[in-house]
Amino acid sequence: MKKDFLKYGNLIGLVAVIVLNVLAATGILGGVTTKEVSDMNKSLLTPESYAFSIWSVIYILLAILVYLYYLI
Repeated sequence: MKKDFLKYGNLIGLVAVIVLNVLAATGILGGVTTKEVSDMNKSLLTPESYAFSIWSVIYILLAILVYLYYLI
């Protein structure tokens, strides 16, 4: 029972994070895209736009982790 809860919880959490980030990146969530927010708030700590591409690698690795958790 507990293992099934964790399996489904991981899957639901991953899907929720991906959906929310897609909504934010397209501007549907809040009316402003994440790129526009980053461009509005320039500082010495604001990374260049190419630095945000690491998130695609992170989400792919999270999806692999969730898949592997289902195999156990």
